[in-house]
Amino acid sequence: MSRRTILIFTLSTLVLLGLVAGLFTGSMEMALGAPQGPQMMANMQGMPQTQGNRQANTPGATPQGTAPIKNNQQNQQMNILATDTFQRQDQALWGIASDGRQWGGDANAKDFFTIKGGKGQIAGGQGALEAVIGLPTDNVDVTISGTVNQFGNNVNLGTVLRWRDTNNWYKAFIGGNQLSILKSVNGKPTIIVQTNVKTDPGVAQTLRFRVFGTTLFAKVWPSATTEPQKWMLVADDHTFATGQFGIRVFEQPTTVITITSFNAATAAMGNTI
Repeated sequence: MSRRTILIFTLSTLVLLGLVAGLFTGSMEMALGAPQGPQMMANMQGMPQTQGNRQANTPGATPQGTAPIKNNQQNQQMNILATDTFQRQDQALWGIASDGRQWGGDANAKDFFTIKGGKGQIAGGQGALEAVIGLPTDNVDVTISGTVNQFGNNVNLGTVLRWRDTNNWYKAFIGGNQLSILKSVNGKPTIIVQTNVKTDPGVAQTLRFRVFGTTLFAKVWPSATTEPQKWMLVADDHTFATGQFGIRVFEQPTTVITITSFNAATAAMGNTI
């Protein structure tokens, strides 16, 4: 065979192989995992996802093993430390609060404390009386609402924080003409800060007392009005770090103090008003 014939045969063979390769390229690409056509991609997108993918791709989902984020209402509910609406039958002593916690201190020991008409009453006492509730803790925000039938002769209505015992505590109270923050150390009381605020006898007042870290906050307002945005008293004190919370009053034999609500919540940086 001549060289010319061999060359022509070789060229013809290469051309034929090129044509065959062109015809089967699409099938080979599919077999080798090349990108699929629109119909195949649609079919693949319709395939079920794994559990892990569903969690990652579902709006609002959390990674597996992570607790979901609670909304604000749930957080507020979890922050409640104690609450009492006093909506229970008339009885001697204060007994069990509406949240199931038991009152302590004088509230379940001295008959000056009663439940009457769906309200907590402290009447006919002489000197200091107190009702404490909850476990000892540090940062607490307490709000109480109530009335005092008369002021004068040291009669006052207050709430206590970081209460250790009858001789060691912080107290915010109203006495008819002042709002004060007081501390007692080993039975010796000291006014930390006070301001002139007129609170009329027989008019329902709401008193809020808060401690966060070493800072004490207090304010009072008539219960029928809107809570003021600003704290009336702010002070710093390092005496007590933890303790219980509750109510502390000072009475004369003719004093009648009525409490309509009590609420204690965890104080945090977010609830500064």
